[in-house]
Amino acid sequence: MKTRKIISVVLLVIFVLSLASCSATSHKATDRYFGGGYSEESVSADNMAPSEKYEPELDYDYEGVFDDVNTSTGTSGTTDSSLPDTGGRKVIFSSSFSINTKNFTESCAKLDALIAKFGGYVESSRVYSGDESKYRTRSANYTIRIPAKNYFDMISETSSVGTVVDRSDNNRDITDEYFDIEARLSTLKTKQDRLLALLSEAKYIDDIISLNNALEETMYQIENLTGTLKKYDSLISYSTVTVSITEVAEIVETPPVNATFGERISSALNASWKGVVAFFENAVIVIVASLPVLLPFGAVALIVIIIVAAVKHGKKKRAKKMISAHTDNK
Repeated sequence: MKTRKIISVVLLVIFVLSLASCSATSHKATDRYFGGGYSEESVSADNMAPSEKYEPELDYDYEGVFDDVNTSTGTSGTTDSSLPDTGGRKVIFSSSFSINTKNFTESCAKLDALIAKFGGYVESSRVYSGDESKYRTRSANYTIRIPAKNYFDMISETSSVGTVVDRSDNNRDITDEYFDIEARLSTLKTKQDRLLALLSEAKYIDDIISLNNALEETMYQIENLTGTLKKYDSLISYSTVTVSITEVAEIVETPPVNATFGERISSALNASWKGVVAFFENAVIVIVASLPVLLPFGAVALIVIIIVAAVKHGKKKRAKKMISAHTDNK
C-alpha cells in the first residue's frame, strides 16, 4: 500500500509537468514512443523479453534492467537445514490421530508435554467435559502446529498419549505449483520494472493513465502471489498434527490376525463376560436412577392395597356376623 501511495505522488508530479510540454510537441510522437500505440498486451507478461519487437524508441538505457531478476523456473537450489530432507521437494506434512484412553486428564497432560517438548503450539482445540445425565464421556480435539524438523519425532511419540485406534497421513507435494508461482512472480516483477521505466519517460496523459493502470494490476498480482508463497512457506515449515482423544470405560484389545484357536476362544469369552457384566451394571444403574420416581408411586400403591384389603376384610366380617345371626334365629 505504501508503494502505491508513492507511485501516486510521482504520477501527480509527472502529470503537472506533462501539461506544460503538451503544447510544444505533436501527438505523432506518441505513435513513435509506443511503436504504433500503447496497449495492455504490449507490456504483458508474455511480451517482456528484450528481444521482442516491442521496444520504445527512447534515450533511456534499458541495459541491465533485467540483470538482477531470475526468470528461470525454480529456486536457487539452497535447502533449509531445519526442514526434513525431501530431496529439494516442497512437501506439506500432516497427520491425524484418534486416541482412546481410560484416563482423560492424564492423556491431555501427556499431549501438552509433547507439544512443549517439540516446540509446537495449539492452533485450535475443543474439550468436551462430559454430561452425566446423558452418560457421555469426555473428549478433546486438537489442531497442533509442529516445526517440520520435529514432525517425525512428534508423531512417533504420539502413541504414548493413549491407545491409537486410527491414524492417517496426508503429505502434500506442492513442488510444481510452488516453482510455477515463483516463475510467474519473477516475470511480474520484471514487468513492473519495465512499466516503472516507461512511466518515468511518459509525457502524455493517456499514456500515463494506461501505464498506471497496468502497473496497479501488476502490483496487485505480485501481492497475491507473494501472499500465496508465504502461506505455503508457513505450511511447509510448520507441519499440522490433528489429535482426537476420547475417554472410554474399557480399552478394547483387538486379537492379532494370526491368533491361535485358543486365543480366539479366550478373546470371545472375555468379550461375552464383559458384555454380561456391563448389562447387569446398566440394569442396576437404571433401577437406582428410577428410585426417585418409583418410591412415590410405590407408596401410593401400598396405601391403596392396604385400604382395599381392609375393605374386603370388613365385608367378610359383616358377612360372617349376618350368617351367625341368621343361624341363631333358627
